[in-house]
Amino acid sequence: MTPIGWLEMCRGRSLVCFALLGAQAPAPEAAPQAPVVATAPGPIILQPGALPADATPEARAAWDALLTAMQPKPESAAVITAFDLAIQTRVTTVGEGGGSQSNMVDLRYRYLHPGCISTTMADSKVERMRGPDGDWLWDPKKGDLVELAGKDFAQDRRELTQTLSIARNYLALAEPARLRIARLELLKSPPQGLPTFDATIPPPKGSALARAGELKWVSITSPDFQLVEAVRSEAARLFTAQIGLDPTTHRPLLAMIHQDEGGTRVLETAVLVDLAADQFKEIDGRLVPTFFRVHDPLLPSSPFTFQSKARVEVAIRPDSTLRAKWTVEDFRPKRL
Repeated sequence: MTPIGWLEMCRGRSLVCFALLGAQAPAPEAAPQAPVVATAPGPIILQPGALPADATPEARAAWDALLTAMQPKPESAAVITAFDLAIQTRVTTVGEGGGSQSNMVDLRYRYLHPGCISTTMADSKVERMRGPDGDWLWDPKKGDLVELAGKDFAQDRRELTQTLSIARNYLALAEPARLRIARLELLKSPPQGLPTFDATIPPPKGSALARAGELKWVSITSPDFQLVEAVRSEAARLFTAQIGLDPTTHRPLLAMIHQDEGGTRVLETAVLVDLAADQFKEIDGRLVPTFFRVHDPLLPSSPFTFQSKARVEVAIRPDSTLRAKWTVEDFRPKRL
């Protein structure tokens, strides 16, 4: 089989790794986020960790409680610049008749700041990577090394770009104290659009959605999240994350994230992350989510809501590390 033929076979399964943290259809790489936002009376430069001057004391207190709950141990406070995650994913597709099909895939997911990424399927060892020599696919069993260049591989390059943005999203959630925040609000109630459940459609096992009304909700707007871009903007691209916090532990249990265009939700970019029964564990001295579900928006829907069935479940295995010792040489293709 030719390299291109094999790539077409494995492409469908490898797409599951791009579901992490809510990536939807892959998109071209976006321009770097500008840290300058327009405010009255003039623009301001957002600084990591600095809260907006107009944030209320109640909103500040809720955010500070979250940071305290997620605070790393002193010896682990250094910025995360590389990781090596072992991931098991379950991806569910729903057919036109309402039937669903699920597939389980194990992946190795490697990242090095700022722009090196690699995903390797555990069973076949097929690897896609982006590094100093460009974008490549390596199939060790077939002995195929394919440079993902030209029109035939445009989709694969877009997917690698999306994988890179997913890595940055994961680190943004793992290090909330480093986010640049343009707006911070305390919400009086859960945001509109959360899926509802009843006796006929129960919530997933351990889902935090069943507790949405009990949670304390904060809303942050920041340039540091990356989702599918549905609206191009002349201004700095901003994203709003509405986060439901456990009222006792103050850890995030739900997060609804969408692109913010002048205070308006861009529904096509919306994603709902269910951190499922507070499954936080310590990895390298940091408390991070190790299991979560991702729900896509139900489009069209009026009023807007998310699909009740999660598109993907992600479990991060204990043998993962947030302190990988990668260099750029680890992201060069193996030469035949």
